[in-house]
Amino acid sequence: MHLPPQRLRRLFNDERGLTIVELGLVAPFLVLLLAGCIDLGRGLSERYALQQAAHRTIELANSMTLAADKDANEIDFGPLKAEAAAAAGVPESAVTLTRWVECNRVVKEAYNIVCPPGEMVARYIQLEIVGKYVPMLKLAHVYPLTDANGEVTMTVEAAVRIQ
Repeated sequence: MHLPPQRLRRLFNDERGLTIVELGLVAPFLVLLLAGCIDLGRGLSERYALQQAAHRTIELANSMTLAADKDANEIDFGPLKAEAAAAAGVPESAVTLTRWVECNRVVKEAYNIVCPPGEMVARYIQLEIVGKYVPMLKLAHVYPLTDANGEVTMTVEAAVRIQ
């Protein structure tokens, strides 16, 4: 089949369909970028949920001290671990509850001590929740925060002065 030179020139200058080829080259990168943005949004949402659980539990600790007719060192804050774990959707072993007392801004080793008269007393409670997030894209070598299992470990903390 022999094409006349005019028709060959017209076919050579025809640009119809060129954008489809360009889209075919760029589309995989755009899809990967979109999936990465969605994955990042899901991860931030998970972290926010952990942070909310920690803050709600700390508010509960604060209300326990206000409702009790006891000194802050006599209140049992043990149930807060279970409450935080349930709110965050993590096992209770992933929740750490720390209490400390300061006398004149000096941290003491024991929580239930009584500061000498005239010294400023401050009791604190801190909650730490460790959660795991599994990205939907299994690109462990791309995400710098993933461990060997492809999970991202998220740690949130909240603290309040209770006395």
